[in-house]
Amino acid sequence: MPANITYLEPIAVNTSANFTFSDSYVSNTITVGNIRTDNLLYANGSPYDLITDPNGSNTQVQFNNNGVFGASANFTFNNSTNTLSVTNFTSSGNINLSSASNVTLGNVSNLHIAGGSNGYYLKTNGSGNLSWGEVSDNKIENGTSNIDIATANGNITMSVNGSANVVTISNTSVNVAGNLTATNLIYGSGSGGNITNANVISANTLAGTLSTAAQPNITSVGTLTSLTITGNVTAGNASLGNLVTANYFTGNGSLLTDIVAITAQTVLTNAQPNITSTGTLSGLTVGPNSSIILSGTTGYVKANNIQGIDGTATFYMYHSNVAGAGGVRTDLTVGTSGTGNLTVNGNASATNANLGNLVTANYFSGNGSLLSGISASNISGTIANANYASYAGIVVDAAQSNITSVGTLASLTVTANGNITMSGSDSLLSGANRVSATYLTGTLTTAAQTNITSVGTLVSLTSSGNITAINANLGNLVTANYFTGNGSLLSGISASNITGTVANATYATTAGSATTAGTVTTNAQPNITSTGTLASLSVSGNANFSGLSKFYTAQDRFSSITGATGVVTHNMSNGPIFYHTSVTANFTPNFTNVDTTDNYITVAILFIVQGATPYMPLADTANIQIGGSNVTVKWADGTAPVGGASGSVNIVSYSLIRNGGVWVVMGQGGNFA
Repeated sequence: MPANITYLEPIAVNTSANFTFSDSYVSNTITVGNIRTDNLLYANGSPYDLITDPNGSNTQVQFNNNGVFGASANFTFNNSTNTLSVTNFTSSGNINLSSASNVTLGNVSNLHIAGGSNGYYLKTNGSGNLSWGEVSDNKIENGTSNIDIATANGNITMSVNGSANVVTISNTSVNVAGNLTATNLIYGSGSGGNITNANVISANTLAGTLSTAAQPNITSVGTLTSLTITGNVTAGNASLGNLVTANYFTGNGSLLTDIVAITAQTVLTNAQPNITSTGTLSGLTVGPNSSIILSGTTGYVKANNIQGIDGTATFYMYHSNVAGAGGVRTDLTVGTSGTGNLTVNGNASATNANLGNLVTANYFSGNGSLLSGISASNISGTIANANYASYAGIVVDAAQSNITSVGTLASLTVTANGNITMSGSDSLLSGANRVSATYLTGTLTTAAQTNITSVGTLVSLTSSGNITAINANLGNLVTANYFTGNGSLLSGISASNITGTVANATYATTAGSATTAGTVTTNAQPNITSTGTLASLSVSGNANFSGLSKFYTAQDRFSSITGATGVVTHNMSNGPIFYHTSVTANFTPNFTNVDTTDNYITVAILFIVQGATPYMPLADTANIQIGGSNVTVKWADGTAPVGGASGSVNIVSYSLIRNGGVWVVMGQGGNFA
């Protein structure tokens, strides 16, 4: 093709070929597949810009806004988080969020789903499709699980995974067909209501009283304060403390020790070969054709009555197997109740003879010391050399030195000036309601004597508890580990005997000279107007001197501050001098805890050790701060000081003048190199 074509007739053109024009003008319409050009101009010759700058701010999505690019702060896309944000979103089709695991809808008030009516709920068909459901449909379901309320105000039944009526809730009970698992299970206010027909109830803690008596599954309990059992107790071993009491004990007692059997019940086993002796028997019956055999030469029969079954049997006595020689080793009673006769042709000898109701003889000979029941009225004359009378009527002799005990006396009267003497450390007078005497001697062993309201003069008094009195006159000396109470009436107290803190002491109206004093612990002593020569004086607060004050030497305390920058607190409670090192920038000093009393001047001095770059307390050349508030500084000669060379020390001083409730500050500075 020629280099320049000014006019091209409508002719057949190879549409698949490429055409190159160095400079072309088209007055009408040209349709091409692609245009390659270095410059594209409007018909008037102005350049046509194919690149248009986006509208709005960064991250705002571009959209067609009436033919031009538009943007909105409410429609953005964050490329780094792949997050699309839009204030309102409307879709007429489906929105697929199945792969978006981080979809956040925010507060439920931000979610609006059209359709449904008041009180409806959303339900799914199991395939992911939601629809509105009406509660009056009686049932909320998801797959084969549902909650069903069959009738208005009726029971609630729950079916799970196809199992119908797993839980039924009525106004009086909850019936669970399967297992019931709950963090806490509370019925009403804690009283009434039952859980019935449950196979297992499991919980970390069960409170209340178990009403079922039999609890076979309880194998251990805590420490019981008491235990009452009406039935049997079965245990492997039982440690039962100090005392075990029961009507009967059964089992192997071979490990028991210190057993004393005083009285036994009925022995059930007939043959008792190991019983070799008994106590006094109320009766002894031997069966027919039975014998009582006494072996040995010293055996004997001891009985109140020996008789046949009919009471008239004849007894034959043998001694050493020789008939006719009767040997009775102890007592012998003849006849029914001892009314029979005993005929002895010779002499009757016995160790003891119980001869029934009455023994009559012309003479009695022997020792009558064991006779009892002798009536004194039947005794005439004097009983010489009598040791004692076991039972007597009225004892006529006043002195009875051999009487060492008596029965219960209705009363006991001791004549005037007589004594009752009880010897031995274990002697005891007990059981009396009241013992009355002019004098009682000895030691009272009962600690509490609430009825004693006064005593005589005591040689000493020891009390392990408290002594309470309205007034107590305690003689010459009272000693105690501690005294408490009002000591305002005490006098003659030596200061050398006082240690510790004397609380609430005001002053001593009259005092002599205390050669040695302890430490006065009360801080404020307004009545002390002069002291001797003090070795040193330390004042943590303010010291006011109204007259002339002379100081031979004086030292000021300073505070070190490192790395000052910005507003820096200078606490005047720690002293008025501040030593700054490693200052990193010009700073503003803020003086705190400054006395605000009118007509006083407080001087603050700052030392600033300079580094390579000089810095000064002149972040605000016109102001400092006092208590956090700006105060204008009046500099000497009207010029603020400047920082010195590296290694030099600048000194800046401030005179803080309090006048009429306001601050006036004068400043000056210098440099020491």
